[in-house]
Amino acid sequence: MEHHHKHKRSLRQTGTVGPVYAAAIAVNVGVMATGTALSWTSNLKPDWRTGDLNGLIINEEVRAWIAQFQSIGGMMACIPTGLLNDYIGRKPTLILATVPFLLGWTCMAYGRHTAFLYLGRLFCGFGSGMFNVTCPLYVGEVSPLAIRGRTLCSFFVFYSLGMLWANFFGYIFPIKLYIFSCASLQLMFNSTFFFQPHSPVHSIQIGKIQKTEETLHKLRGSKYDMWPELRTIQLELSRDSKRKHFWEVLKEDAVRKAIYMSFSLVGLKQLSGVTRAHFYTKEILGSIKWINRYWGCCITGLMQMFFAFIPVLFVDKLGRRFHLVLSFGTMSLSAAVLGIHYSLKDRKLISASQLENMSLTPVIALAFFLGGYSLGVASISYSFPVEIFPADIRSRFVSFCVAFNYFNAFTNTRMYTSIAKAYGHDVVFYITASFALTGALCSAFWYPETSNKSTYEIFAGLEGRDVTHDIKPRRKSRVMGDVEE
Repeated sequence: MEHHHKHKRSLRQTGTVGPVYAAAIAVNVGVMATGTALSWTSNLKPDWRTGDLNGLIINEEVRAWIAQFQSIGGMMACIPTGLLNDYIGRKPTLILATVPFLLGWTCMAYGRHTAFLYLGRLFCGFGSGMFNVTCPLYVGEVSPLAIRGRTLCSFFVFYSLGMLWANFFGYIFPIKLYIFSCASLQLMFNSTFFFQPHSPVHSIQIGKIQKTEETLHKLRGSKYDMWPELRTIQLELSRDSKRKHFWEVLKEDAVRKAIYMSFSLVGLKQLSGVTRAHFYTKEILGSIKWINRYWGCCITGLMQMFFAFIPVLFVDKLGRRFHLVLSFGTMSLSAAVLGIHYSLKDRKLISASQLENMSLTPVIALAFFLGGYSLGVASISYSFPVEIFPADIRSRFVSFCVAFNYFNAFTNTRMYTSIAKAYGHDVVFYITASFALTGALCSAFWYPETSNKSTYEIFAGLEGRDVTHDIKPRRKSRVMGDVEE
């Protein structure tokens, strides 16, 4: 009997979680597509550059631009996507995001000039930017507090799965069949996500309260007490920031704090060298004679996905801060080990035979670096802005953060390439190790813990005020509307 009462109380407080997991999985199929687009060239055989793709000859300069157009497209998409999310809603924006993806894959599959490859990568980058802005936003808004961290962290599990898809099928399939397999993910996304509900936050934003109630009942079940959640969303939207000029919103101390924190987390993620680390994967695996570097890339991707599951299981119990400190700390230590390896190798501090005996050291260090990244930084850098910005300004500032992430990925890759040419690869890893250590310190002493708190509570904490009374649960009255219990 006691267990039965506890179960009923749990249903009232958090509702059923099955429909929420279904919505998160459906939307994250789209995230797979972004991972595939990012890693599209990472594990292709050399034949694709010598005419296998529509007779095109791909030199190193063209290959570099193919990679860069992905980031350029992503940067171009972010700000318009933030506006679309507020005007037409999260769900229509996500469905619309499949269009540039399909255009991009079509250009790459049938284009007979390198310009079509550039255009295709630009379109795929644009679609990726739309997904990277909207997927965490949608998942965060449909999830109850008790499992919000878990569902948000599933973002990078599917992102890693998309990268693994690219590494595996890029190696075993002919180039055109590989492109079609990537395009099929858009059809899979549309077929699964079309039946999912809209974001309850956007429904309240446009004044459709009844639709919000229907959505919450669909997501949480008929026994769920929705009024505390509705009250919290209404409090976030009641700040009336939409009637303020953008620059007036920036004058708010709490908004500026949220910007500094979310942008610094994104910046430290990129400065910690994760984008650059992927470029070293083939080189390090290729230095070991008994490892096929193409299958090695697949194994590395599989391991990264395995590590990405860990925060899904524990982030709501152990907290975001714990996972960020662990993640940044592991990356810092691993980068330092890689720096030492390249110092010994490039500066010829030890003999070739001694270096051969240490051939597994960089592989293990790289594995722990990528695994450490997956433990928290990878997913929380996307979920943190969703949790810290209130609903009235969330979409805009999440889009700014993702645009800043693309900008950093673009510039840091070039910056670290220049540093490696001028001063050596070891210096690059020592620099990235210091930035990762800075990220661990910021996570431990500056970034707020967002676990099991509503965005209203988190933002009020930045404002330095107590909101215990504000979010006191309310019940529905047919005559008087919402009244306190």
